Amino acid sequence: MSMARRIGAYVLVSVLMLAAGCAGGAGTSVERVLRLPGLADTPYSHVLVVGVAPSNANAHLFERRIAEELRNTETRAAEYYKIGVSLTEDKVRETAGELGIDAILVTRVEHIDSNVSVSEERTEIEVTARGGNLVDYFRYDYGEHTLPPTVGVTYDVVLVTDIYDERSGEKVYVIESRTMDAETAFELILDESTAIVEHLRKDGVVR
Repeated sequence: MSMARRIGAYVLVSVLMLAAGCAGGAGTSVERVLRLPGLADTPYSHVLVVGVAPSNANAHLFERRIAEELRNTETRAAEYYKIGVSLTEDKVRETAGELGIDAILVTRVEHIDSNVSVSEERTEIEVTARGGNLVDYFRYDYGEHTLPPTVGVTYDVVLVTDIYDERSGEKVYVIESRTMDAETAFELILDESTAIVEHLRKDGVVR
């Protein structure tokens, strides 16, 4: 293949890779919602957020992000990890009573799938302008360098979020959400927290 064709092919591949990158990224969707008997007629205004995850750091980050999304002039939210007590049902309910909470939000990881992709070795063309006088300014040197194969991992995660009415102690609302192709825990938590709270507001569970 001539150098001109190789450069043209490289440019085409680069454009396609850029387009794929722009279209990629994680995507979160709410897949199932249950409104159960006992859901309050008016939106909850003070929510205790509890995250349950294999990593405490991720659980704490999730609590923080959900609470930030919930807070506005009509809704208060408290992160459970900031209270510093053990994560048991009795302690959660005791804490909720002490804080004047009217709803407890518990989010847990239901399912995780990992996807591994391996890219092939590829050659890139590096173009360098010669510069110098006016004639050389429009002349270029072309160099090649080979990039090794790379391994990428993304995650498909299903979360379940339960809302408990503090007065009755009953589960009154459930959201099942899924994030596809998340590359990092932060990306997953950011997308999920936004989607969950948006749906809670849409359904009138909170303001």
